[in-house]
Amino acid sequence: MSRMLAVALISVLAGCAGPQFGQSPSPIAKAERAISERNWVVAYRHLEDVFASPNEAVRTKALQLYADTPQLRSAAAQTFTAEALKTSFEKQGYATGVAIEKYRLSMYRLVATDAEYRVASSNFENLSSGYQAGLLAEEERRKAAEALAKQKEADALAKQLEELKELDRQLEASRRNAVFHCKDRLQCEKAFALTQIFIATNSDMRIQLANDTLIETYNPNKDGAMGATAMKVPGAGTSAVVMLDVVCKQGRGVEPVKACKRSAIVMNNDFGEFIKKRLVD
Repeated sequence: MSRMLAVALISVLAGCAGPQFGQSPSPIAKAERAISERNWVVAYRHLEDVFASPNEAVRTKALQLYADTPQLRSAAAQTFTAEALKTSFEKQGYATGVAIEKYRLSMYRLVATDAEYRVASSNFENLSSGYQAGLLAEEERRKAAEALAKQKEADALAKQLEELKELDRQLEASRRNAVFHCKDRLQCEKAFALTQIFIATNSDMRIQLANDTLIETYNPNKDGAMGATAMKVPGAGTSAVVMLDVVCKQGRGVEPVKACKRSAIVMNNDFGEFIKKRLVD
């Protein structure tokens, strides 16, 4: 065998003996490295992963390392303190954190003394039950808050509907004041002239039509704007009835609707008073 061939063969055999390129170190290797760096908690967490390994050699090695390294006992207990468990729950989220720590506790049971395990288990049970109670209380508070919000919303809606009904009653009553009965031609002419003045003064829109029997404004062109129409309807003899009809451009929502109704009520009620105070027989 040539020298070059021998060197190549030794290199290949050496490569087979060590870790293959691209393979991550095993938990045992990671633990041994952490032990060499005196990073006991990290070392324990790596060993913990293989305490129940189906590979007997790996499992035996992990348990032996734990038994031969006293510092790992303290490190293991440190990972099950209330503070450490709380950090895990907060980091992982309650459900995930409990599942992880419950599994870890089962691994710890394989190496811990009865006394050590009781302390760790007690910390886990106390903290997990406390978190569960807190979550349940928070869920109850959330549900109560949602129920209260829905009740307030329902109450507000009921109040708005009642207010709308009351405004509708007032609007219907106000329409009686938007009608004026005049007894003769002269009074009716004057009443209708006063009606035109009232509309021009109280409406938001300009008058587009006015004759002996009809007065009409342009249609309201913006939310809340008031327009009006008045008609003089002949009655018996030379009598007549002057009727005012107001219109409001309603915006979207309950409040704009209520605002329009209030404006219409005011305008209807003011009309009758306006005519009566200025009409002289």
